[in-house]
Parts: sequence; C-alpha cells; structure tokens
Amino acid sequence: PLGTIFDQVVDHSWMEGDNNEDRSWNLQGLKVGVSVAGTVNDVSDTDTAWYCEVAIPYDSLGDTILPAASRPADGVSWRLQLARYNRNRDSQGNVTGDPETSLWNMTGNPWFHVPSRFGRILFSEELVTSVSGMVVCPSANMKEMKLNVYPNPVEKDATITFSLGEEKFVTVKIVNILGKTVETVTERTFSAGQYRLRWIPGSLPPGVYFCEIRTDLLHEVKKIFLRK
Repeated sequence: PLGTIFDQVVDHSWMEGDNNEDRSWNLQGLKVGVSVAGTVNDVSDTDTAWYCEVAIPYDSLGDTILPAASRPADGVSWRLQLARYNRNRDSQGNVTGDPETSLWNMTGNPWFHVPSRFGRILFSEELVTSVSGMVVCPSANMKEMKLNVYPNPVEKDATITFSLGEEKFVTVKIVNILGKTVETVTERTFSAGQYRLRWIPGSLPPGVYFCEIRTDLLHEVKKIFLRK
C-alpha cells in the first residue's frame, strides 16, 4: 500500500539452500501504480481496499531472468504467482500476532514456493477490456466449476456443488467480508466429475460470507447470507 519497490534475483530454488540473492539488481522500466481506499498505518479507522497495478517490460528481463528465451507467442502461458506477506503493527509500530499471508493462486501448501500450483499468465494479442467473476484460461474446460451453494440464505447447513472436466487440485474456502478465511471446507485432488460438499457454519456469527473455489486455472466466488 505504500508503493515500495524492492527488486531481487535468486538464482535457484529456496529448497536447495544457500541462495545467491542479488539485491543490487533492478528491473529497468518497471511501472507500479498504487491506490488506497482508506488510510495507511492508521488503526483508528476501517479501510475498504487497496489496489496495485504492475507493468513488467519483457525486454528488461534479459539474460538474468530469461536467458536465450524468445518473446512468447500468442496463446502461450507461463506460471506466475503473486503473494502478500504482511506483518500487523499496533499504533506504536510494534509487530502484533502472526503475519497475514495471501496468494493469487493457492498452493495447498504452507510454502509460497510451489511452482506447479502457481496461477497462469496468458499472452494474447486480443485486447482485454473487462473481467468477470471467474477468470478462465482458454485451454480450460469451460464446463468446469459452476459453483453453487444452497439453500442461500444458510441457516443450519448448506450444500456446495461444483464439477470438474479433469483431475485437479481443488480448494474450497469460506471467507468473511474482510477477505479472511474462516474455514477451509476442502483442499485436495478431485477426479473429473460432479461433487457435493456439506458445509456446517457451526459457531460463525450471522452475516455475509463468500464461498470461494480455486483450481490452478479457475477461480469462482459465491456470496452467502448466513442467518440463525
């Protein structure tokens, strides 16, 4: 939210140890824009959201990141992950509680560094002017997902349904209006088919929640009204 830029190159996996971190490296031509709907580092009020746009010049990646790589053709996709690691602080600046972590595409693993479960960035010559509630790679089966939750509003329990065209690692979570996960309904690999999951709210207070389902290519969200 402060728009801080920090560039670093690590030449091999964290799991291999003894990383050679080059903190002097800078990505030339990087463009970053940040907008905050609220105030930064002020615990006396409630913020709405913050937004960040990043433009990465392909030619600036050079031999350091993409040695001998050709410019991606139309329709090619790469793995990409976006992550946030946030330490909460009180009004005196002291760190409080555990860090908050969030990912663009969930890895199903405590570590961020699981490339096989990163999201995908698609290179396309088509101009994109809008996005919907579900972002789909064109190679994905458009019949997948179709997330539904019923009954809605939810009182005692609910049924969550979705379908898959092929085997995928699936994460289904219940998220509150602040974007925090209050329950992970499931997080495992499913074969192709149609599925029903039972969700019991338990001691959750009444209010608005969101049922979120993710795979490596797809992401869909349904609003839930919980009343008791």
